[in-house]
Amino acid sequence: MIINTTDDFIEAMRRNPEFLAAARREILTQELIELPEKLAKFRDETIGRLDRMETDIGVIKGIAIGLNLEKIGLSKMVSDFRLRRTRIVRLAEYNRVSEEFNEAVWDAQDEGTISEAERERLTVTDMIVRGRMDRTTDIAYIAAEASYTIDEDDVAKVMASADALRKIFPDATVFACLYGANISDRLLSEAADKNISVYIEA
Repeated sequence: MIINTTDDFIEAMRRNPEFLAAARREILTQELIELPEKLAKFRDETIGRLDRMETDIGVIKGIAIGLNLEKIGLSKMVSDFRLRRTRIVRLAEYNRVSEEFNEAVWDAQDEGTISEAERERLTVTDMIVRGRMDRTTDIAYIAAEASYTIDEDDVAKVMASADALRKIFPDATVFACLYGANISDRLLSEAADKNISVYIEA
């Protein structure tokens, strides 16, 4: 192909990829040629970092809410339900406070009162509190779940924990509570219908 005009030059680049590549190398520096690829790589890396940061921030928020459940939430719950002599009991720990609770839960599973899945649910419940109702000897339990943004899964988990406690301790009063920073109006209404107390951090 004979090139006499600018149009001929442009047509040659359009028709011949090798000619186009050679022309680019002459006109542009190698750095400019590689720039789009570098920008695309930088964009992908930046998006990845932002995604990891968002995940890390979410984890930190969740940890903070979990700590505040016992630090702040517990006092509000105990005050609202007028409980005395409260103790946090944990199925995963074996100590003087949790000993009676542990034995009751394991006995309930052995006797078929609750299933293994229900026992495991109690093991991972964020907080279980035992106390006495105001000016009585009646026992009460609080089952509580904490999440930065409370969702349907949190409602289901705390309901399952409370139901298991009612099976094990049929004579006790059991309160189901959710503690977090955000909840939708719809879910707040659903929780109220299920007699779940919701505590939102200021």
